[in-house]
Amino acid sequence: MITSRREVLILLSTFALPSIPLSSSALEKRKLVMPHEASPHEQSFMTLSNAPFLYGKSWNHDIQKEQALIANTLVDFEPVTVIIDRKQEKIAREIFRPEINFMFLPHFDIWARDTLPIFVLENKNILQAVVGNFNVWGNKFTGYKEYDLDKKLAPLVADTLNIPTIFAPFVFEGGAIDVDGDGSLLTTRSCLLNPNRNPDMSEKEVSQHLSSITGAEKIIWLHGSQSDKITDGHIDGIARFIEPGLVVAEYTENKSDLEYSDLKKNIKQLEKARDAKGRLLEVITLARPDPLKTRTSSADFSASYINNYVANGVLLLPEFGDDKHDQDAYDLFSRFHPSRKTISLNVDNICKGGGGIHCTLQTLPKAL
Repeated sequence: MITSRREVLILLSTFALPSIPLSSSALEKRKLVMPHEASPHEQSFMTLSNAPFLYGKSWNHDIQKEQALIANTLVDFEPVTVIIDRKQEKIAREIFRPEINFMFLPHFDIWARDTLPIFVLENKNILQAVVGNFNVWGNKFTGYKEYDLDKKLAPLVADTLNIPTIFAPFVFEGGAIDVDGDGSLLTTRSCLLNPNRNPDMSEKEVSQHLSSITGAEKIIWLHGSQSDKITDGHIDGIARFIEPGLVVAEYTENKSDLEYSDLKKNIKQLEKARDAKGRLLEVITLARPDPLKTRTSSADFSASYINNYVANGVLLLPEFGDDKHDQDAYDLFSRFHPSRKTISLNVDNICKGGGGIHCTLQTLPKAL
């Protein structure tokens, strides 16, 4: 594990990437379990934006500063490692606190939740890194060959950390799944059953794969989003477990929002769903901010309070400038996480890219 700042450089040209996925039946025998995000963390990871020609130089710099805000806030509560490119070292040392670790690896975009492995526990105490075969959210952004770096990043990180790698037998991203740590998993049909992810797989087959890599006994499939043109409806912007049996689901009061009907449909499905223990879910609904009152708006702007990050002793929550809805979200998450400090952050430039705080972080859980 990286427990103090050190520098790691791995050259893609000298690193052979294995690519043989294990079958679901083989994985089931491994007894892998993905802990709930509120479980203790060993540390968290980020990938510093290395895409000025994707976002533009000015916007890219603003994104980097917001990533630093997240990391510099989080490091007071748990270790943070930021993956940077060699050419980013100067700016990284300027914007990040000295307590933050650097890992030098080739990469492109900021969405560590999707480009890094999901880390799971085998037999409760052995870390494993599961690679989801990232295909750039269904082969989008084909004009940017730099995403090839992100396709290769997950096994590089696992190797650097000396954590065994498991290649999943299907395509998924970390933002597409949410677990309660008690046998239940939330996901969406619009994403993982999309022909651009797993075109030849049925819902049953994808469910089996999800169970094999996370230990989930019950997969709760939601409708998702038909209008999300980037992730095709990642669950971490729709609904997430607060704890087993309790889900917070987002809705919008804005009828002109393209996701207005989709979000209502998801909530209805959640209210009828049972978890792995046979319990009807308790569903808490949370309104998105009013787009007329937010500081920023754009076609891809992700104004989601659900896209927060639960860490050791803290919950990092986005705020958007809509005082009423920002306060409602703060009060809700503070109430359900009384042992954590809830901290609201302005990350508008990250959200303009179609994601949020949760999308920029990946969790390394602490072995039991």
